[in-house]
Amino acid sequence: MDNSKILFTALFLTGAFANAQQNGGSSPVDSLSVQRDSTMVLKENYNQINTEAALEAQKRAEEAQERAEKAQRETEKNLKKIAKEQRKTEKAQKALEKRQNKIADAESEIRKINRRIENEQEDLAKLEEKLQRVREKSNSSNEDVLKMEQKRNKQQIRVNDLKIKLEKKEKSLQKLRN
Repeated sequence: MDNSKILFTALFLTGAFANAQQNGGSSPVDSLSVQRDSTMVLKENYNQINTEAALEAQKRAEEAQERAEKAQRETEKNLKKIAKEQRKTEKAQKALEKRQNKIADAESEIRKINRRIENEQEDLAKLEEKLQRVREKSNSSNEDVLKMEQKRNKQQIRVNDLKIKLEKKEKSLQKLRN
């Protein structure tokens, strides 16, 4: 009940009280009865307004609670999405680090192979020089020459094997980079 109804009720009761006094109802009992009745009606109207206001406030509070719960669910949902994306990012980061480590290992292996090839080629060049000296000596036998050629051939095979290994590593490294 709104304020206009209370005002109307109060005016109505005041009018009824005034009519009762004009019509000879000036007895204190009649006037008390009208006052008590008007007070009761006003109290009832006041209580009804308070009840309606309380119900309306409760309804608004429940709606606000529902909105808060919905917002909380949305927040939790978004946090789960963020956590999922973060796990994906961490997984991708680990994969990237692993790949970078493989690339670094392959590059290191290639440098080692290149050093070995250089060393083996230096040894091969020394064997070539020795073989040339053995051939030039007039007193060296064919057996000495053959032994030197075998050493040289073995050395050449080692160099070629290392070159093949190097080529495979370079291809592997290229695949890792792409």
